[in-house]
Amino acid sequence: MSKLFHFYRNCNYINIDFFISKNLTSSFELEIFPSFICEIFSFSIAQTAKTDHAGFKFQLSLCKLIFLSFEIRDNRHWDYENNCWQNYN
Repeated sequence: MSKLFHFYRNCNYINIDFFISKNLTSSFELEIFPSFICEIFSFSIAQTAKTDHAGFKFQLSLCKLIFLSFEIRDNRHWDYENNCWQNYN
C-alpha cells in the first residue's frame, strides 16, 4: 500500500479508491454518460461474504445519465477449496 488513495478522472468518469487497511479498500465512482434507454431510477445494495473482493456495494442510477457507486471491499481472493482467504506469502 504505497498511497492512501488513488484518483482517476477523464471527461465523464471519476474514480477514487481509499485504502482503509491492508485488506480493505473503499471505492467511489461517478459516471455521466448519454443513453437512449428510458430507465428513470434504479438502485441496488449488496453484501457479499466468502468470495473474491467480498464486501458492501451501493449503486444508484438516474435516468441512465448518472451512475454512482460506492463500495467497501476486501482486496483478497477467496480459496474455495480450503474455505479461507488465499495467502500469497
